[in-house]
Amino acid sequence: MIVYAGTKKTFSDDVVGNEIVDKVLACLKGSVGYSVGEGEARAFQHSLLYMNNVLLDDGIPNDSGVSIEYQIPQTGKRIDFIISGLNEKAFSTAILIELKQWSEGVSVSEKDGIVNTVFFGEVSHPSYQVWS
Repeated sequence: MIVYAGTKKTFSDDVVGNEIVDKVLACLKGSVGYSVGEGEARAFQHSLLYMNNVLLDDGIPNDSGVSIEYQIPQTGKRIDFIISGLNEKAFSTAILIELKQWSEGVSVSEKDGIVNTVFFGEVSHPSYQVWS
């Protein structure tokens, strides 16, 4: 299940038009029957604005796919953001992105695939989280 799906162009239009959070929340409500709290809605707003800035790169075609909150079947895991399309050799490609609101309070751990956070203690590194 994907909460939001579009192209790079439609995603960018939704962000610039300040409609992205409302669309994601409406899709979430329609897909799983519930919404999120105000804090998570603000996190969507900030993260998706930054992702739009990343997608301004002209090397990413306008028809690239953008998916938000992909629920991995038969698990409780989600992928926050996916960019998909064809590479230069016309092979299907996807980039999986785990979004975090960490601006401080994160440090390297001695453990493989783990970071230390002020609020949550030891957690999986976002790269490891996506890989797993």
